[in-house]
Amino acid sequence: AGTVLELSRPVNSLSRGGTQMAVVTRRPDGWFITHLEGLSLPLINGSVIGLGPHALRDGDLIELAGLLIRFRLHD
Repeated sequence: AGTVLELSRPVNSLSRGGTQMAVVTRRPDGWFITHLEGLSLPLINGSVIGLGPHALRDGDLIELAGLLIRFRLHD
């Protein structure tokens, strides 16, 4: 709880227990999350994102395999 992860690379994997579950990527038009593995799809603000890339906005709440992650943009 309260851990800050800085996404310093254009491609950042989110994993748990050795399974890469999703990837967060920075593109010219913003940040996106894409599901990779696992039985349950990530939720953004309580809604399932589907299989394709989903745009992230400042303050979005990502729920992934029991983890809650608040996405924050900083300049």
